[in-house]
Amino acid sequence: DPFNPETVDKMELRKKHNLPHDENVFVYCSFQSIHKISSESFDTWMRILSSSQKSVLWLTTINNKEAREKLIHRATTKHGITNDRLIFGEQLRVDLHLVRAQACDLYLDSWPYNAHSTATDVLWAGIPLLAYLPDYNHNGRSSSTDQNHKEEPRMWSRVSASLLSTLGMGGELIQSTIQNYEKEAIRYSQNRNSYDSLRKNLLQKRISSPLFDLISYTRHHETAYWEIFVNRFMEQQKPHSSYNVV
Repeated sequence: DPFNPETVDKMELRKKHNLPHDENVFVYCSFQSIHKISSESFDTWMRILSSSQKSVLWLTTINNKEAREKLIHRATTKHGITNDRLIFGEQLRVDLHLVRAQACDLYLDSWPYNAHSTATDVLWAGIPLLAYLPDYNHNGRSSSTDQNHKEEPRMWSRVSASLLSTLGMGGELIQSTIQNYEKEAIRYSQNRNSYDSLRKNLLQKRISSPLFDLISYTRHHETAYWEIFVNRFMEQQKPHSSYNVV
């Protein structure tokens, strides 16, 4: 089965997709569209590469040549990252992309615009995703601990954190400061035991958590719609204040 995160031959996949096929090289990836990659996100990723010398960053194809050249120029001139450490993958069908994604070690999410369907894809492919959410304290949101981000995060800034929380991995993979985001990204690249434990946990959670339980998700939606219909239209009562659709 080409899509089996537990048995995939990562080195063969890397060789096929022009990635370093050295098990000592840590492959970060981020497959967001170019318009989602903020300067702050990109600079953070470059600092991570600077601190993790045996690593590369795998990005999706950028058809806009000017935008691509700007990223390369920024990486080289501002951070001293050589061209060969930024790898641009070709666009593939979703099924082939899910297989390919398993060549990565850690997905670096962007902000303020998170990955959405892409985040779901990489988690299903068994790739840990590191997210940044300013107000996150592992028990819900509180006052921000990051002085650079005081306002309440918008919906598009909470997507990956929501997915990780549902998966039961918020404590490991959601960071409330950029400094912690960098620190954890570097730590996983340099501590193989920590990374292997993280990925093993993800492979277990992707099967057992409600995030990918589509049957239960569908039934909960159907139940919620039925209760709304009965309460609102049949009995002329106000619907419940909340419905569980997880």
